[in-house]
Formats: sequence, C-alpha cells, structure tokens
Amino acid sequence: MRVRFWGVRGSTPTPLTRNDLRERLRAALRGAAGLDLSSSDVVDAYLARLPAEIGDLIGGHTTCLSIETDDCFLIIDAGSGMRALGQALMQRPDFARGAGVAHILLTHGHWDHLQGYPFFAPAYVAGNRLHFYAVNAEPAAFLRHQQTAPAYFPIAITEQPATLSFRTLREDEILPIGDLRISALSLYHPGTAYAFRIEQSGKALVFASDAEYKSLTESGLRRYLSFFADAEALVFDAQYALRETFLQRADWGHSSAIIGVDLAERANVRRLVLVHHDPNASDDDIERAAEAARTYALVNDCHGDTEVIVGREGLELAI
Repeated sequence: MRVRFWGVRGSTPTPLTRNDLRERLRAALRGAAGLDLSSSDVVDAYLARLPAEIGDLIGGHTTCLSIETDDCFLIIDAGSGMRALGQALMQRPDFARGAGVAHILLTHGHWDHLQGYPFFAPAYVAGNRLHFYAVNAEPAAFLRHQQTAPAYFPIAITEQPATLSFRTLREDEILPIGDLRISALSLYHPGTAYAFRIEQSGKALVFASDAEYKSLTESGLRRYLSFFADAEALVFDAQYALRETFLQRADWGHSSAIIGVDLAERANVRRLVLVHHDPNASDDDIERAAEAARTYALVNDCHGDTEVIVGREGLELAI
C-alpha cells in the first residue's frame, strides 16, 4: 500500500497565518547566517536540511487520505484536502480521460470530512467511476445534504458527469476492494464515526480519526486494541491535549497523542500517525505535543517501540 495524506486538520480548514509565516522566515534567516545566499546551490542545500518545523508545513486542509495498490485506488474521507488530491489525479491519464476508478470510504457525515468533495475534479469528467461507502448510513445522503439542502453548492451530485455508486456497509462485514480487505469499527463520537482497517498481504493500516476513549481500562479498550492489533500504522485522532480530552473537551469526540501512544503500544502498532490537529494549534504546538508523546512512549510501561509521526500534508507511507 502506498499511503499519502492530503488533509490532516480537524473541524475547519486552517491556513498558515501571517505571524506563523514570519516566525518561520525569521528562524530560517537566523540559521542562514554566514552562508552565501547569492548562490542557488547553497540556498537549495540549506533549504533541504532545514528541520521539518521550519522548512515544512503540517498544512491546513481537513481530513483526506489516499491508499493506492497495483489493483485499486482508495480514498478515506473527503475533507478540503480532497481538492488537491483531485488535481493530482487529473494529471493521470486514466482520470483525465474519464477512465479512472476510485473507492471512497466515509468515516461519518460531519462537514469537515465532506467539504472537499464538491471541488473534486474527477467527479466532473464523464466516464470516471466513484464508489462511495459508509457504515450504517447512506453515503449518498451525506453528499446530497451538503450540496443541495437547501442550496449549499450550485451543483448537485445528480448533475456531476462521473458515474457515482453508493453502498451502505455493516460494521461486521469485510469489504473486498481489489487486493484489499476492509473492516470497520464504531467509535465514540457525536453521531458516531467509524474506524477502518485496511489489510493487504498480512499487513494492515488502521484509520481511526474522530474518536474519544471514555474508559482507559482493559475492558474499556479491548475492542479497540483488538481492531488495532499489529497494524503497520495507526492513523489516530490527536486533536486535544490529554487534560482537554478529560476536562474542557469531554464528550466532544476527540482524543490526544498520549492516549494514542498507550493504545498503539498496547496493540503492538509499529507507527502512530497523529492527525485531526486542532485548528487552534500552531505547527509548533503540534510538534511539541508529538515530542511529548515520543518521550512518553519511552518511559511508559509498554514495549516502547512505536514510532510517533506527525501527520502532515504530503506525508507518504509504504505499508
């Protein structure tokens, strides 16, 4: 599986602010003291070695992830990052000429996980086939409500030239798509969201955004640990700090990086990818929370081998 992140923010798109940009430029210029910045080669070499917190962006788009194999192209959620994904797909001959096929899993119907779809360019090319799936819900209703109730977007899904199909899944079924096998698990979130486990050739990616874990006891976590078990990567909701999760933001349906470490290490997960970042958190805030989670991973009572990764736009994983 070739995995790419197109949107990693939660709740609402969050562009980089002017002050954030200035702070990055200031840090970059301080580090360049003594370099010959009139040389393009020197500048390029310097930029290439900048740490991620200065030279890269976490990004401001809401949730969208793509998974590609030799047999299929899979998308999880349709947040605002889906627009950039669509533009990339239009550079490929299959989607550009109307011969593309994409399977789209929707975790739930909240706006930040759907808002990119009206701007998904392949939907406007006749011949492309887009297959939508949701668990215990009608995926067509998610899109109809967003685009036509009463008139939120000028183009309804019935007016899009691509061929759309919709399927409601049961939580206890296995969905085969190409060489992938997909299962789902309900999560504690307002209105309910679903995690997806995508397996190929004995390896698994688990996508578990938009979830709160009300009980951290063994019995309270058993169903999650079983679903996450031995995954190569767990994509995990880390919107809030640990204190916020239990106090100020209780019952908001989100979690923290620290809880993610506990679950990942107890489930023997190789990589923990933190996503659904709070729109109020700066890139620096997110990087600090991830570093605290890495420190915690080394000192807690579990095996401590889980790698903690900050989800950012453009991040690619091979599973």
